[in-house]
Amino acid sequence: MTSHPDASSASQPDAFLDQTDAALEAAVDALTRTPRQPGVDARWQQLIDRSGDAGAFALQRRCLDAQYALRLADPERAGYRAWDQAQLAILRGRSHLREGDSGQAHAEGTTALHRMLDDGGTLSFNDCLALARDLARLVPERMGFVAAHIRALRPAGMAPANRRDLEIRIARLEANAQFRLGRLDLAIARAREGRYGTYTDSDDNASAVLLDWLMEAGLTDDAAALAFESAFNERPVSSGRACALAREQLDLGSSRNPYWPLTLAYAAGPDTQDGYLQLARERAPGHRAIDAAQGLRLLSQQDTARALPLLEAAVRDPALANSDVVPKLWLCRMRVHGVAQALAMPFIDSPSAAWCYGIAMALMEATRQQLPEHESWPGDAVAALATRYDEQALVLFERFFETGSGMFRDAHIRLYAILCCKLANRYRALDPFDARIPVLHEKGLAVIPFGEQHEGLLQYRLDAADSAGIVDAAQRLWDFAGSHPSPDHRPAGYIGRVVDALLALGRDGEAERWRARLE
Repeated sequence: MTSHPDASSASQPDAFLDQTDAALEAAVDALTRTPRQPGVDARWQQLIDRSGDAGAFALQRRCLDAQYALRLADPERAGYRAWDQAQLAILRGRSHLREGDSGQAHAEGTTALHRMLDDGGTLSFNDCLALARDLARLVPERMGFVAAHIRALRPAGMAPANRRDLEIRIARLEANAQFRLGRLDLAIARAREGRYGTYTDSDDNASAVLLDWLMEAGLTDDAAALAFESAFNERPVSSGRACALAREQLDLGSSRNPYWPLTLAYAAGPDTQDGYLQLARERAPGHRAIDAAQGLRLLSQQDTARALPLLEAAVRDPALANSDVVPKLWLCRMRVHGVAQALAMPFIDSPSAAWCYGIAMALMEATRQQLPEHESWPGDAVAALATRYDEQALVLFERFFETGSGMFRDAHIRLYAILCCKLANRYRALDPFDARIPVLHEKGLAVIPFGEQHEGLLQYRLDAADSAGIVDAAQRLWDFAGSHPSPDHRPAGYIGRVVDALLALGRDGEAERWRARLE
């Protein structure tokens, strides 16, 4: 069970709702006398939200209980009893916590934990993960137990990428729990393991939190390095926090770490960064990040010849060889030496799977547009270079999934699934019988399936005239399309070949069923 039908989803606030205590009390009393009818659940939710906003927490819990009683009487929610019970305790715990009653909040958290454990097998590991976010606040001392329970619910055969994604989410939960228990050193250790950017993240708040914890622990050099990383890679939330901390540190004058002014230099942009770069130069002459900043600025001014040696020097620091700097270095080489000679120059390494993926995309899509029109473009050679970066990305992704050690976006499993499909398509263009093609599609399908992967796998089987493989791949595509409808799914294009394959296998009855699907 991973989805929960909830009549309390967004609806416009009713006019009868007012934020005064008396009006809220009257609204609750009136709704209590209202017969069960469509929309009552949503009205209870409105009152829950309004009473919480008004600080009327006892009234909020009364509303929560009334909403739960309504759901308990709903036969359509019979399969969601464990979720509803656990969620009620969680929400009551939140209410007590906001009210400042940590004892009652803990008691509700304990109730929620028991409901989660005695769920009768109806809660998936994703359900338990959703509950665990609040359990880390309400019963932080039990988070190790909660994590073990979630791991025990993992689907059999879960792909290494998905297992690592789960471990990152668990690490964040345990970090928050340790922080609430006052164990800052343990919180930081787990936060380091959980700060990677996953495909479900809407921002990089985990890095911003880690920045504050590092400062609180007195680990200012670690915080400075992380602050620079955030600003250099333009991460939306942590870069803002990084700049605020950097300004504080410069104002205090207590830290001589060059990453504080470098953080502000990259955030300021090329037109206003000189003062910060000079301060960084005084603290660390010859720092590679200064080379990168100057090289990027010269390139933006079309001074490619002077930018080139600076960018060449910058990428000697792997932390600077990202998907912005490396493509621009290739562009500099091409402008200065010509495309053919540039492609013969040493490969520019990058330590991040996501960076390598981005470098490949930039080489294929953006670099040519920034060269003079008369410059010849050896498309096959550039494609081979881009493929090398994609292949390196694959290695780095899989190394991260195995070890949990890597760069920030090496945890992005959707990007990995797309990369598998991309590489398979590239190999097919070179040799439709390349044995790596089905392996890559199966890897992607095991992580996050999508239609193009199924179609690619079927096409490989069709090219190979593998009758059994055709039938299996076609059935998987058909089933996927049934649960994920798409106008791009065109069964008429392959059903005839599936029928032929079934006839060749002597499975005439199945062939007739496939023929019927065309109708």
